[in-house]
Amino acid sequence: MWRSPSGEWVAETRIAAGVGGVVLVDDNSLWVSMSDNRLLEFDLRPGAHSLRLRRTLRPGVDIPNAAPFDMIVDRRKRLWLVLTNGEVALFSQNKSRVIDLPRYQDLPGDVRLPSARFIAEDKSGNIWLGDYSFGLDVLAKPGDEKGKIFHFTAAHGLPSDRIRALFADQEGRMWVGTRSGVAFIGGESDDLLAVLRSGVRFKAITSIHGLRSGSVRGITQDDNGTIWLATAAGFEWVRIVGDSIIVGSRPELDGIPMLSCGRMHDGILWCASHEGIYTYDVRRPEPPTHMPDVFIDKFIVGGTEVDLSGQLEFPHTQNNCAVEFTGVSLRHSLRYAYRLGQARQLGGEWHPLGKERRVTFAQLSPGAYTFEVKAITDNGVESLKPASVIFSILAPFWQQGWFIALVVLVAVSAPAGIMWLRTRHLLAIARVRTSLATDLHDDIGSSLTRVTLFASAAQEELRKRHIADDNKKLSTLLSDVSNISRNLVGTMSDIVWSVDPEKDSSEELTIRMKTYAGRVLEAKGIEYNVEISAAVSSLKLPPEFRRNVFLIFKEGLANVVQHSQATGVQLMLDRQQDVFLMAIGDNGKGFDRETLGRINGLKNMEKRAEQLGGTLEIQSTPMSGTVVAFRARLP
Repeated sequence: MWRSPSGEWVAETRIAAGVGGVVLVDDNSLWVSMSDNRLLEFDLRPGAHSLRLRRTLRPGVDIPNAAPFDMIVDRRKRLWLVLTNGEVALFSQNKSRVIDLPRYQDLPGDVRLPSARFIAEDKSGNIWLGDYSFGLDVLAKPGDEKGKIFHFTAAHGLPSDRIRALFADQEGRMWVGTRSGVAFIGGESDDLLAVLRSGVRFKAITSIHGLRSGSVRGITQDDNGTIWLATAAGFEWVRIVGDSIIVGSRPELDGIPMLSCGRMHDGILWCASHEGIYTYDVRRPEPPTHMPDVFIDKFIVGGTEVDLSGQLEFPHTQNNCAVEFTGVSLRHSLRYAYRLGQARQLGGEWHPLGKERRVTFAQLSPGAYTFEVKAITDNGVESLKPASVIFSILAPFWQQGWFIALVVLVAVSAPAGIMWLRTRHLLAIARVRTSLATDLHDDIGSSLTRVTLFASAAQEELRKRHIADDNKKLSTLLSDVSNISRNLVGTMSDIVWSVDPEKDSSEELTIRMKTYAGRVLEAKGIEYNVEISAAVSSLKLPPEFRRNVFLIFKEGLANVVQHSQATGVQLMLDRQQDVFLMAIGDNGKGFDRETLGRINGLKNMEKRAEQLGGTLEIQSTPMSGTVVAFRARLP
């Protein structure tokens, strides 16, 4: 149906087959894709009361025989088609040709065909193709680079290689929606391809900036320049103000998964979901939003809460601290941002925290600091005044003036004394770690073991007295106590192992990995092989790095046992210059991209990888096995 100049809706009865999509061109023409793969071009003459069919493109004759996922008419009036068979076709001067896109390598030895789904044109005439799994392809505009195709992925700043939407905004920026957030490029020049090739990266916007969902399925822009996103969590918006990024959402649409969005000619926005189509008039004034208040609840140093009313000065040994805070808003959900700078010197970059209400600082250098935190509502209103706290970390005695003078005085005669002081300090740390490991093992570990034994004994006594059948709830509770205590014993064993200074070597890490792999995989009848590079065996690994690597390894094996149905597992440890590499591969059933987001353990693995400043890459397709690769720079 179409609306005539008189305002009446007219049904176009000449179209017998179903309509797959439409594209309106500025020169008053309309392209319509049909369910039988034909393309019809209609003439929209000003003031006309009927549509005039200009031409028909026949599948298999004028154009490839496949339905279009997406289509555009570029500035040179050429028709571009992204087809369901994976091809991209260009129709120009009454003939079509298929664009030869590059192939991408996913797993070793496995070359995948591109799967373009989305297309857009930037201000310079470059054609952008969004691939469902392998990032972006950009076809260079006519000129020196004509015919060349450039490929961009998460390595260039995209949140993910799984593209779900493309949009060129009024300011000349290109926006890319992915499964893990949205990104944009532009502002420096209209030639976005030249900007990317110069080394400028995409600017990513994810949940840490306030997005409620990383799955961005549609992008549009209102008359005020605000970018609107159709996400799996609702209808969200992004504003770029200078170097700041402000993110918000429409509260009345929160929790409704959106599939696409757009803008009508009168400026009203629309967004579509499985439930229907919603419209939103951005010109409608919003009710005033009160500035949210924010308060600091706790200041914790070395695991102990301190009184904020006192003088906050701490020795250099207490240079690990955490701050907990709360924002207050009766109508809006809040997110937070913080900054840490020199005491009484305001300013500096704000760091987004999302909805996290706690921030931790480790190994702070001696000095005076000011911590500030502000709350931000879902429509971008910030606290009038940030909450703040001023504290100091005192310099150790060997960094104070009198000690430095003493060292200079005796430097020639007592170098051995300086070395003795340093060794004493390191030995003190080692003794503390050894004492902690011993106390955890002897006290808490033995107590948990006794709890397990008592619970098991109580269960056995119930069975002997035939009480278990009469009181299944009590028997179940005792079974839960026994299972939980057993799990805690295992967890305590991991903690003791991680803090024990005698285990600070890669050799101890590989021994524990082999032992755990043998116990878990052999119990399920899964064959496994371990390859450890000689470059790994001599490494000295700090406790936090060693612990997180082992926990990533445990979670990876747990996913293999629980989900993969594999018969074989390959474990590899390697060192490439200053990068530590661990890979776990299996020959199981694999999983698709949609299933990946539903495996809970993967989020913990990714979070631990981020804590170590590393990356976690997961490559899997149904019936082709899975490879989980962890990389991190050695500390």
